[in-house]
Amino acid sequence: MVFKIDGKDLRGCLAPGGFQWRRRDREGRNAGDVMSGEHIRDRLDVKEILEIKLRALRTREAAQVLAAIEPEYVTVEYTSPRAGGVVTKRMYVEEAPASHLTEHAQDGDWWQGMSFRLTEQ
Repeated sequence: MVFKIDGKDLRGCLAPGGFQWRRRDREGRNAGDVMSGEHIRDRLDVKEILEIKLRALRTREAAQVLAAIEPEYVTVEYTSPRAGGVVTKRMYVEEAPASHLTEHAQDGDWWQGMSFRLTEQ
């Protein structure tokens, strides 16, 4: 599996099962249900979305991940089940929560629950 943001390999930061691929259809204004009960599709396009969950990270590691997703748009290279291989897409992140886990005398602070959604532009 490949997972890179702007060339930085982030596979080592993923939690087990922390890489989830989704497809989202964007519908136009003509989509919806009609009086006959039929549903009309008006697909504008199809976007890929990556739901990312990270393992517990040291502050230094968390800062590296957050810096990678900070730009307005990032280039993401990943294995896509839809494409059947590795693709490169321009994507964005809207929010990225994290919770303080613990402070360790030698390792410093640790963060858990870091997650974010990468949405294709």
